[in-house]
Amino acid sequence: MPHTLRFVATKNRASGGARHDQCNATVTAILDVAAEMLESAGLDGLQLREVAAAAKVSLSTVYKYFPSRDDLVVAAVEDWMAANVYHQLSPPPDTGHLADDLVAFLREFFAPWAAHPTMLTVFLQASLLPGGDRLPTQGFDAARLVGAGLFAGYDADFTVDMQTILGLLTEGLMNRFSAGQIDMDQILDIYERAVRRLTATQRAEPLRA
Repeated sequence: MPHTLRFVATKNRASGGARHDQCNATVTAILDVAAEMLESAGLDGLQLREVAAAAKVSLSTVYKYFPSRDDLVVAAVEDWMAANVYHQLSPPPDTGHLADDLVAFLREFFAPWAAHPTMLTVFLQASLLPGGDRLPTQGFDAARLVGAGLFAGYDADFTVDMQTILGLLTEGLMNRFSAGQIDMDQILDIYERAVRRLTATQRAEPLRA
């Protein structure tokens, strides 16, 4: 999955040649600096003046592409997620055991968050900002796209139910993580137990030629 926000400021993008390249490089620098600050200092540690200084651009240039601090936060998180979480996702090998395949996929899906727990907290906070509703959507879309093949041969209603249940489970577990009530290891353990219970009686039907 490609980066989603490298060219986020479409309406402000210069057209043609060197000006276009300069615009892309500027947006990239701002997003990279913002993501680094968010990961090191959290949401409260992001200051636009410091972003501008570290990206070696003026404050007015930051506002040119990101009209508010909230816009920059959401864009930086979305871009970081695309590069570090969803870009590396790949369909797991089909072992013929749905529970094992789903658990393997979910562990891969959450591995970057486990390695960068501060960004998971920032992601949850940014999801509540104006425009932040697109962040959970980005994650669910990526998971459905990459993991769709896992349900090949299974009943369509079962597939929809599983995706709905896992989506709601994700939302609930993320809220508990944000509140400091649960850690990433516990999240993965809960996922595994839930997946194995939900799939215990399911068998795939042979695919018709």
